Amino acid sequence: MACRTWMLAGMLVAMPAVAEDVTFQGHSVQVDASREARPILGVRGVKYSIPGSATQILGKAGQCAARQPAAITGASLDPDNARLVADSRTTYRQKGQRIVRARIAVEAGEGSFRVVFSDLATSPADAATYAPLLQQDAAGWESALVAVIGVEQGLLDCMFR
Repeated sequence: MACRTWMLAGMLVAMPAVAEDVTFQGHSVQVDASREARPILGVRGVKYSIPGSATQILGKAGQCAARQPAAITGASLDPDNARLVADSRTTYRQKGQRIVRARIAVEAGEGSFRVVFSDLATSPADAATYAPLLQQDAAGWESALVAVIGVEQGLLDCMFR
């Protein structure tokens, strides 16, 4: 009996979380569908073509991130994985002023890149604690994602200048 319990526990741990991808404004939004609250796990933009090597693209992304100090901070390069990683933060309106923060990554390849957001969380503008961004009607997730995509748009505008 104890062996069967351990085997069942091992199977449950090994099972992947149920994630669901939904589309929002041309982005793939990954939602944890295994939980009733449906936290948003990440937002993946489209793959953009741009001239240059992965190293050149990451260099330009670093310069563009530095030009947006209010929205993107703490940028660091991970050349081994061809990524630039930073923190993003922006405001939006949903029953008052709110803040959405996320980890932003620019994933570069030869002649292309993609912007990916993870660890999305939201907070009232006057509070210091953040809660995961949830895909629920009352959570205002659409407004928060529009604001996050706005951070990406500022980066894209600079990348294609």
